Amino acid sequence: MAAMESPLVLERTHAILITLAIAVAAYLLATPKARPLPDIPWVGKSSRLPGADTWATLASFVNRRKWFAEGYEKYSRHGKSFIVPHPLGEKHITLPPEKLSWLLEQPDHVVSAADFHYEILAGRYAWTDGSINQILFHEHVIHKYIVRRDSRLLAGMWDEIGTAVDELWGTSPGWHDIRVLDTSSEMILRVVNRALVGLPLCRNRDYLSHTNSFTTNVLLCTFATQLVPRFLRDIVGYAVGAPNHWHYRRCALWTLPVIRERLGMFAQIDNGSLTADGLPEDYITWHIELARAEGWTRELAPEFIARSLMALEFAATKTPAATLARVLLDVCGSGGQSGYIDRLRDEAEQVFTTHNQTWSKQTLRHMAFTDSAIRESMRLTSLLFALGRKVVPAAGVPGPDKAWVAPQGSYLTINAADRHLDPALYPDPTRYDAFRFARVHEGQETTEDGLQARKMGMTSTSKDFLAFGHGRHACLGRFLVEQMLKMLLAYMLMHYDIEYLPARPPNFVLGPINVPPPKATIKVCRKKTEVE
Repeated sequence: MAAMESPLVLERTHAILITLAIAVAAYLLATPKARPLPDIPWVGKSSRLPGADTWATLASFVNRRKWFAEGYEKYSRHGKSFIVPHPLGEKHITLPPEKLSWLLEQPDHVVSAADFHYEILAGRYAWTDGSINQILFHEHVIHKYIVRRDSRLLAGMWDEIGTAVDELWGTSPGWHDIRVLDTSSEMILRVVNRALVGLPLCRNRDYLSHTNSFTTNVLLCTFATQLVPRFLRDIVGYAVGAPNHWHYRRCALWTLPVIRERLGMFAQIDNGSLTADGLPEDYITWHIELARAEGWTRELAPEFIARSLMALEFAATKTPAATLARVLLDVCGSGGQSGYIDRLRDEAEQVFTTHNQTWSKQTLRHMAFTDSAIRESMRLTSLLFALGRKVVPAAGVPGPDKAWVAPQGSYLTINAADRHLDPALYPDPTRYDAFRFARVHEGQETTEDGLQARKMGMTSTSKDFLAFGHGRHACLGRFLVEQMLKMLLAYMLMHYDIEYLPARPPNFVLGPINVPPPKATIKVCRKKTEVE
């Protein structure tokens, strides 16, 4: 028996060794040769021993935020750059804040924001067609239209806000608990889709369900590809991203007929049987209008428009939903002694009634306290903890002081999260002070008065406030996000009593993930007297 087992054991041993050899070979082939990094300090890598780089890369998924904070204290404060490992294998060369202007001045073919976001957000795996997030025509559309078409757009969004909040928070009398993150996410999803695809699709349960699943799976794919070695990334990325092809197809069943109908309406305008006033005011109209005006053809294909919508769904829903939930928890978690709820409600009622109960871009600018409350939540817990660019040239990019060269493929970043918590900029930085940014407005007749007041607005960006990024690649949709969040909070406060919490429940934190607690609740009660 032993004689018979020996060849079998030997055969199994050979199979194991061959498998290991193939795995090692695949790893070596799939891992690019290390490019020389600048001779500057590291955070997160404790030695130069063989394997130290690999272990630091693996540990970076959990420790990245802690390492950024350590690097900010040790180096950024003193005008020095440092290196932080990243799970994707590339390294964050983190510049001090005073070098932000240098980074933003670099052309896109030298350091690329699009390439940085494409890699960080698993663009190769999660988006069903990665070219959408490389061509970025949807960003071009938003840049052209989002600020110019606010009147009809805001009226539709306000209508959707009323319907969504009433359904999700209820209209029956009496106090009851609502889940903050769940209801915030669904409200944002519906209001955003009122602006993207219009009625009735923005209320279609099947469409919204698959849209939400698609955007959630983008995040899942993003984190999954950061947890595995490079040689397994394609396998894991395509496997985790596969459901998004199904979710897209389910969404396309609803969006493609709307898109084709809209293209038909433009054809009717061309032959004079319809006027432009008959077009709905939403992204689909803007996309077609701009592509026609600029002579694009691929961008007019219904499939291209439908896939562009999916990219916008992610950008326009996940971050605003988390922000709305954070604001509600921050305000309610500050205790009754803060007086935040009454002050915000008074502002909403006063601005709404004195402007004929109609929202506009100009009207919303008068909501300085609401603006500040949102901006403060974004400062305290920023989802964007580093503003980044990817180095493009094969020869690398010389640093701002020409003392070192960032190799091709590395990331040049600015630490945003810890800049927002710097006590030299923000006194008592870890405390939520809802009206921190509103105090500059005191004694001024309107929100527009004074340069300093404008710099403190929610959508304003600077080297000291990077929640929306900064420079030419700052978030283009931030103006729509501002208007949507202000109107949502105004409707909630004018139509509901909201109870303070004994304390602000802590966020859910895991490695780079820092989101509102999924199960946190607040008590709300429909008001008997409301501003209609």
